[in-house]
Amino acid sequence: MKIYTIQRYNQVLRVAQDATGVSGSLSGNFQKHQYRRAERKMQFSFSILTGRLALCAILFMAAAIMGCSTQAPNESGAAQRLADREEIEDVLKRANLGFELSDPDMFANAFAEDAEYVLDDKGPVFGYDKLIYSGRADIRSIITSRIQSAQARDPKTLTYDPQSLRMHNRNTDAQIVILDAGTARHLSTWMVVMKTNVDIHISAVGRYDDRLEKRDGKWFIVRRVRTE
Repeated sequence: MKIYTIQRYNQVLRVAQDATGVSGSLSGNFQKHQYRRAERKMQFSFSILTGRLALCAILFMAAAIMGCSTQAPNESGAAQRLADREEIEDVLKRANLGFELSDPDMFANAFAEDAEYVLDDKGPVFGYDKLIYSGRADIRSIITSRIQSAQARDPKTLTYDPQSLRMHNRNTDAQIVILDAGTARHLSTWMVVMKTNVDIHISAVGRYDDRLEKRDGKWFIVRRVRTE
């Protein structure tokens, strides 16, 4: 886009005057006319330039807004998934630590009110009274029954000092898969190590297959299948 200036039209005017011999009042009128034409063209050129700059600014702002609108949900979704994963890990840690420390409340509160705890076995399993536990209160009895059984045991019949008993429950190869905003799955290999004044030995090895759900903003284990 060429922007015409007064200096350019003065040059044109001088060339025209030299060629035609126009001078005096006629030359003055002609010069005024040329000034007006130059001014109008300059105004027209400036208005076009301003319009183009304004259009570019509008397009830039629109692109920025569209970019923010597409990135914000993605960033928000990623942050939520990270927060969900941390909460799920906390639930699983409480279930594991509660079992290890024989803390019935810590253990049971990791499960939903209507949760199910299933032992994938055909017969009685050491440390459990049955193969299926239904509901949080029933799942809590896994720990309370163990405590009551230990308290009722006669130390004289044992080959070790019961006060020295320490149990360590460790999960490895944990896999957490968030299926959607309210459902997740957890798989892990577990191992129970028993320590007494006599020896240290592995009591059992198996796997957990957990299904978790988010209820009222909190994650809970709704079904655990224990395989030994």
